[in-house]
Amino acid sequence: MAGSSINFIGRAHEWHLLSDWQTRLPGGQLTVVHGRRRVGKTRLINEVFSGKKILRFEGLEGGATAAQ
Repeated sequence: MAGSSINFIGRAHEWHLLSDWQTRLPGGQLTVVHGRRRVGKTRLINEVFSGKKILRFEGLEGGATAAQ
């Protein structure tokens, strides 16, 4: 993971995909990252897009529609 100061075990593929998308697709885009709870999805996004402008939407499992 070139450019990463943190070693994400088992996330090298995802790191490269996200990094590649932000350089190849400079305009607006929607990317969905999903998976099991507590496996580092949010941290991965925060690290890959550190210093970049992003809008992040998060769903709440089992949460009320109004809360989401």
